[in-house]
Amino acid sequence: RSDADVAVYGAAARLVALIAMPLLLTNLVLPPIIAEMYAQDRTAELEGTLRSFSTLSGVPSLLVLIVFMLLGGPILGVVYGPGYQSAAMVLVLLSAGKLAAVWAGSCGAVLQFTGHQGSMLRVNLLTSPLFIVGALLVVRDYGPVGIASMTAAITVLQNVTLVLVAKRKTGMWTCVSLSPSRLRKSLSKR
Repeated sequence: RSDADVAVYGAAARLVALIAMPLLLTNLVLPPIIAEMYAQDRTAELEGTLRSFSTLSGVPSLLVLIVFMLLGGPILGVVYGPGYQSAAMVLVLLSAGKLAAVWAGSCGAVLQFTGHQGSMLRVNLLTSPLFIVGALLVVRDYGPVGIASMTAAITVLQNVTLVLVAKRKTGMWTCVSLSPSRLRKSLSKR
């Protein structure tokens, strides 16, 4: 693709970091908690902690996605210049995929710190080639929007699969819980 297409995609991809920031911060805190509580067989309590952190990360990420959906073009124009306003759709697609990763929670950390890192590796080894093949199929006809769509779709597939594998291997859900009572109960234990 042209330099302009690459620049538009790159500008949008950099702003998507705002969606992922809450999960990145969560994943700095959770690994020792996961390892300790899992080793002590406190999986019910750990699941509550994981889901609370996922929810606390997921809400601000959703708000950022909504802002990008409503004001993505103007934001890109202010940050990178008027020529980048056309990346609004790319920004929304990439953000939606990243939101799915945030809402999946720390499923990768759970697999890594409970002795199931091989399962995580297998999921990544299966989904990465899907992205490469899919991206090559859409890039010529659909450009940055096609690549962003493929990125979002594979990110969703990968994270849904990781959540399900984490549930199967550890018995714990890691994803966002939309139950206010569950969140309140988990936070009151702290």
